[in-house]
Amino acid sequence: MQKILCASGILFLFCIVLFIKDAEAIPVFARKYKTTCATCHAPFPKLSAFGEAFRLNGEKIPGGADEIYVKQEPLSLGAEAYKQIFPNSIWPSSLSEAPPVSFNVIGDVLVDPTGTHTNSTAFNFQTEIDIHSAGTFGDHLSYWGEVIFAPSPNGPSGSVNSETGTVTTDGAWLMYQDILPCWFGTNHFNLKAGDLGHLEISLPNIRWDNTYQATPYLYQSQLNLGTEPGFEINGFGRSWKYAVGITKSDFGNSERDYHAQLDFKIGGLGFDGSGGQTEEGGLKTSPAGYWRDDSIMFGGFWYRSYDTLTNPDATTSVNAFDRLGGDIRWNCENFSLAGGFTRGLRNDFILPSMFSSSFGDLLPPNTLTPAEMALFPTLLINENIWTAEAQYFVYPWLVPYARFELVNATNAPNLNQDRVILGVTALVVANVRLNFEGVYYFQNQPLNVPGVIPADVQSNLVDVRLQFAF
Repeated sequence: MQKILCASGILFLFCIVLFIKDAEAIPVFARKYKTTCATCHAPFPKLSAFGEAFRLNGEKIPGGADEIYVKQEPLSLGAEAYKQIFPNSIWPSSLSEAPPVSFNVIGDVLVDPTGTHTNSTAFNFQTEIDIHSAGTFGDHLSYWGEVIFAPSPNGPSGSVNSETGTVTTDGAWLMYQDILPCWFGTNHFNLKAGDLGHLEISLPNIRWDNTYQATPYLYQSQLNLGTEPGFEINGFGRSWKYAVGITKSDFGNSERDYHAQLDFKIGGLGFDGSGGQTEEGGLKTSPAGYWRDDSIMFGGFWYRSYDTLTNPDATTSVNAFDRLGGDIRWNCENFSLAGGFTRGLRNDFILPSMFSSSFGDLLPPNTLTPAEMALFPTLLINENIWTAEAQYFVYPWLVPYARFELVNATNAPNLNQDRVILGVTALVVANVRLNFEGVYYFQNQPLNVPGVIPADVQSNLVDVRLQFAF
């Protein structure tokens, strides 16, 4: 028996080593600059201060030094001399010779220690497979795109998760960087078109696209903060950045949504890449402190959309749905602490308490008859959501973290929630990461309601996640 166990253990370790070896290929920007993932991530997919400056600068090394560090020779689309005879020529551009594509793969093992779900353990491989592309077309145009493949959440009621098909989502944007710098200043006026919301429709320093945690933030899921196609103007300086935009309605009607975001920074590496530990903007920062950015960041956002409600008398009315909030993050050596407040204000129908979900006691009005709607008044719902989180780098590859979230809603008591999330993330190598995370609800744990609520809503769970990028 001991020989069998020993052989099984050796085989298991051998499989892990093989798996990791295959995953050591590096993503698109790491290939372009011949550098490690830790140059821009702390750890991946969370951006470091240098990674944020790189993103804001249109996917380029800040400070005008991009050409110095590019190791892959770009394919020229026109000679530089064409700029001198424009408009009697096509403005020159460039492409990456190698396809600028990278992959992100996520797998989860979900365990329900409370017995709430019918299936207490689910092996979800793969939870998600992403295909990403990003880069530049010359000096002023940058782009980003992704296609995400994920299992359908509409599985049997009561299960932790199930795979009954594949859901595919996609998104892309194109941005023209640094418009009329002689008028507005360098990097102060940029125009973006495409899918917006990953970065802008959220708290600037506590956002889902910039974390290694496995559980989405309550304020983003509770207030339906997603992505929509539209246009945006943004800009940044050493200690500030802003964004304002207009998008398609998140309720699918003919209205338009509006958003704005403003963020400030004291200390650390500037949003424009100035300051910090090295003149190179962070490329030569010590591997032992790649996450360091001693600073204070604070900002806020506002987002307005319009929902069309059907009244009991069969007439319709348009109601504004406002979300606004602010946050602050303090980074000091190996420690980072953040807190945020978000408010959602809207009119909606209130339904019986038996309907409970991650979106509370709300059901689309078009599923009710006029007589049924007359029983449920339209009330003003005010959701106040508090978020606090902390992380600490024990080693460059080991980061424990904690998060607490509280939802307090008027006129909709089943929207009230509070939960704690405890976890640790560990880098196996620079582009392979493990997460161990537990979620516990103190109040109103989301439950499954057959035929109404998807089977994989968040509840008291332990999540073991493997993620790798190449």
